[in-house]
Amino acid sequence: GLLREVEAIQASPVLGDVYPHDAYVSRLQRQLLQDTHRMLLNTSVPLLRWLPALDDGQGRWQRDHMEDAGHPNSLGHQVMFEAIDLSMFDPSNANSLRPKQDEFHP
Repeated sequence: GLLREVEAIQASPVLGDVYPHDAYVSRLQRQLLQDTHRMLLNTSVPLLRWLPALDDGQGRWQRDHMEDAGHPNSLGHQVMFEAIDLSMFDPSNANSLRPKQDEFHP
């Protein structure tokens, strides 16, 4: 797959996390969002962890972070950027490009 192709060229893959959507109103939609987030956390690939920073606890955007149902506004983009652990890109950091445990608990 794509991750193997990235590793084959001796690059380090990084995944972007899932993020909320205001049309997620059913329990199943929230559960799928949270399950996908947990699955991404359990990969060996570093993750840009956006869901814990943006989610209202119900799979939807925190009100001040959304432009429309499916997209962040400027503040939401800023929160996404600030949620990125920049130390994962520091080659002098022994833990760089390794996944970290998440503090998000659905």
